[in-house]
Amino acid sequence: MARVRHSRTEGHPQDWEAAGRCWQKLELLGKHLTGRTLKEVAPVILGKDSLEGVRLLHVTRRTGLAFSADERSALEKVVESAGTVLVDPHAGSPAFAKEAQKELEAIFGPLQAVVGRSGPG
Repeated sequence: MARVRHSRTEGHPQDWEAAGRCWQKLELLGKHLTGRTLKEVAPVILGKDSLEGVRLLHVTRRTGLAFSADERSALEKVVESAGTVLVDPHAGSPAFAKEAQKELEAIFGPLQAVVGRSGPG
């Protein structure tokens, strides 16, 4: 598992880092539910750092999501190699959720709703 390190969000210079504490807490639950140990590698800069071997890539922000061509290519490679991209609106930001959906659909096409959810609202 790798978390995407990104540039500052105005007023929240380390919102990408907040998820690190969450993953530490979820490690035991993940082991219990899946039988697998969650191993986090160093945070990555999307489009620059290697994502080889990354099976779960976590992107979180509050606002302002716009991927470059290199970042989009990196996301595609993760999915093509049987990985999962988890995009999470930090603190439940509806604005980020809408931006993220737009960006992901530009890369992967129309998204399917997760069971019990109809998408950002």
